[in-house]
Amino acid sequence: MTAALSNEQAQIYELLLRANKEQTQEIKSEIQDTIKTLTNKLDEANTEIKYLKDRCVNLERKARRNNIILFGIKVEDNSELVPTVLQTLNEILEIEIKVSDINNIYKIGRTENAPVIVEFISYIKKSSLFANKQKLKLLNVNGLSIANDLCEEDREEQKILLKHRRIALEQNDEAKIKGRKLYVNNQPFTSEELKNLENKTETENFTEDSNSEEEEGEDQEEEKRDQGTQSGIVTTNKNLGKANDKNKQPLAQSSNTQQTLSTQKRKRRKLFKYSPKNTRSNKK
Repeated sequence: MTAALSNEQAQIYELLLRANKEQTQEIKSEIQDTIKTLTNKLDEANTEIKYLKDRCVNLERKARRNNIILFGIKVEDNSELVPTVLQTLNEILEIEIKVSDINNIYKIGRTENAPVIVEFISYIKKSSLFANKQKLKLLNVNGLSIANDLCEEDREEQKILLKHRRIALEQNDEAKIKGRKLYVNNQPFTSEELKNLENKTETENFTEDSNSEEEEGEDQEEEKRDQGTQSGIVTTNKNLGKANDKNKQPLAQSSNTQQTLSTQKRKRRKLFKYSPKNTRSNKK
């Protein structure tokens, strides 16, 4: 009787255990399906957000396309803003801009020499201001300057392009900005590619810094050993002591030479290598 009950209990335990495993598998499967569904929805939402963001940026670019920003002009009375701006541009750039060519003119700020936004009716009229580069230089002579009215994304993009143009020129590379790309030695780079180049260079510099610190530490230990050996040799008389002082000078010169070489090495490694393979993203 007891044995029969034990067998029945064992069978019941096995059935409960099997049912528990099956239930656990079902729950895991449901959780995995839910995670997969939510992940897909999140990817779709991110794609839509990116699309809407790009669309907003393009709309803002289009709205600012006919605008310029005028820097350095001083106007105390806002009622004189329009005639002062038109007179200044017409006289210095030697072009004909009428009130009918302007949609709006207003300051960005309340100070006397705050930047001025000039909204043109057409992009063709606005482009005529930038047609003669020699005339644009006259603006700088008179303490004025003009620039395109860029959205925040384009301003950040321009900062990266200008930064790398300066670096490339310092490296004796040919560099110029055309549109939204930087051309270094006739090779085009977008701002995203230049960011990838910065990240790659920072990683390489970190590795080289670590190796350089190890090499400098080994050099310092070797120098100390050399100095200790020389001080141990010079222990008998003053003449040998004087000889020891003379022997220390080459060591100091050697140390200075090593520091100079190390500095030169660090300067060399900070240079950006503008090549397509260095600008590829690490993301797959």
